[in-house]
Amino acid sequence: MSKLTTIINYCTNDYRFLNTCIEESLLFSDQILVPVCDHFFNGERENGKLLYQSYIENPEVTFIEYVYDPKKIYSPYVTISPKDPNWGHFWHNTSRYVAYDYVDPTTEYILFLDVDEIPDGKRMKAFLQSDRLQDTNAALLNSYFYFTSPIYRAKENVSQNTLLCKKDSLAREALMDIEERSGTFYQIPGKKIRGLNGIDDQPLLHHYSYFRKGSELKQKVTTWGHKEDKDWMQLLQHEKREDFAGEENLFGLEYEKVGLQYPKIVEEVNRNGSNILYDCYSNVIKIDRVSFTKRHLEQTFLSK
Repeated sequence: MSKLTTIINYCTNDYRFLNTCIEESLLFSDQILVPVCDHFFNGERENGKLLYQSYIENPEVTFIEYVYDPKKIYSPYVTISPKDPNWGHFWHNTSRYVAYDYVDPTTEYILFLDVDEIPDGKRMKAFLQSDRLQDTNAALLNSYFYFTSPIYRAKENVSQNTLLCKKDSLAREALMDIEERSGTFYQIPGKKIRGLNGIDDQPLLHHYSYFRKGSELKQKVTTWGHKEDKDWMQLLQHEKREDFAGEENLFGLEYEKVGLQYPKIVEEVNRNGSNILYDCYSNVIKIDRVSFTKRHLEQTFLSK
């Protein structure tokens, strides 16, 4: 099997998914990088204690904590104002852009996940060991899609966000596309496949973006990079109800009731996090825009 690095975009709004996503990814990944900003993408400070708890609980992966800049995106090729409604989109991109610099040089493939996209680790490993990627430079993988509860799954496989690509085919700046991973996908040259399933022709991932408990829903839609896209609170509060019967209007999808795939994700989250704070961890790299730019320039110079 080719060497693979998994990059998992993370913020503490998605803490309930983190450990499970990492556990499954460890089954097929040679390296796992978890970029996280020290602020949410609306400029609010991150939950420091819950971040520290995330670091403590997952010593086998590398977290890259980068400093939010309220005036400028990390990429020198993106000139966008904080007043632009797409400002938050580019911070999602920045997480992947920053993590890319820390990918093992011997890596052949990179898998770009959001932490609420949980892979089926054993099936993903079998897929990667097969010939499904032969002569393929990039693929957008199908995901099962869930709404309001992790037991209500869309009857159609509608989520195609997860990007798997050959490292050598990926131009670094393609990670800053306004359409995020799907835009990056279309910038990669050569053979590409959209909507790829596993060797059993079933999706390899479970996407839980719209499963949240209580105040977590409000916290997510008011602080993520897509907060300006729609009036999320009004739309989702209308759809999330206890008598959900398998239909919603936000995406126009129908759902079926299925068994709970990952029990840990329904556990209550203590958002107070760990009471023990440390300034550094062996599995955490901390950077700001200046130090990142300097490091990137040095790497570029040495590679020539």
